[in-house]
Amino acid sequence: MGAFGYSRDLDWKRSRYCADNACVEVADDGHDIVSVRDGKHPDGPVLSFPADNWKAFMSDVNAGHFDG
Repeated sequence: MGAFGYSRDLDWKRSRYCADNACVEVADDGHDIVSVRDGKHPDGPVLSFPADNWKAFMSDVNAGHFDG
């Protein structure tokens, strides 16, 4: 999936632990696509993924598969 030009229309969310704009923001478009952007650059590029892939990625993150 590529970047979309409608990122301003999405309802962007960030972690409640984010103290400033230096966080990743995530938005669900309601059509099985999850978009991700850098909170420091809200007008910058947006990466978009099928929702099922994003859910699998988040499951692996929460399970600690990427902990160093």
